[in-house]
Order: sequence, then structure tokens, then C-alpha cells
Amino acid sequence: MSEQRWYPTVEEAGGHAQHNVHKQVLDKVYGLTDRLDKLDAQHPGATAKPSPASPASGPGSPSHTKIAGLNVIGTPPQNGQKLTFNSSTGQIEWQ
Repeated sequence: MSEQRWYPTVEEAGGHAQHNVHKQVLDKVYGLTDRLDKLDAQHPGATAKPSPASPASGPGSPSHTKIAGLNVIGTPPQNGQKLTFNSSTGQIEWQ
């Protein structure tokens, strides 16, 4: 809150009308930033830090993926196998 706030000069903003618009927008941004800083100070630690990623074990994990929106069965291929679409299951499989 005590930091120096930047506002464009009239010349930088392209005239008085634009200067007023820029000032109003920046006042809103600075006001919201101040409110967030105040809330963070009142509730330290409330802002959740992302936890380290754990190994995934479901859709989207290395063993379950998609190609063009179609599920791919995650089994390691053997020599000579090809990726094919199985219409009965709606998935791409190694065959």
C-alpha cells in the first residue's frame, strides 16, 4: 500500500479522456490488490500452496491417455503390434 503507484502521463495515455480511463482502471486494480493484501495479512497461510504432484493412476496418467479424444489402453506394445481402434469398446488398443 505504501509503494509508489504508477499512472501514465496525459501524453502517454493519448489525451485527457484516455488518461482518466487509465487512471480509473488502475485505481480499481490497485484497490483490489490492496484488498487482497489486507485479507492475506488477516489470514496468513490461507492461500493454499499447491502440493507436490503425486503419481497419477487414472485417466490422464501415463498408463491412460488419449489420442484425438479417444482412449488408449496403456499396455506396452510388443514388436509388430499396431495401434487400432476397437469399435466395440470405443478405445484405441495395441493389437
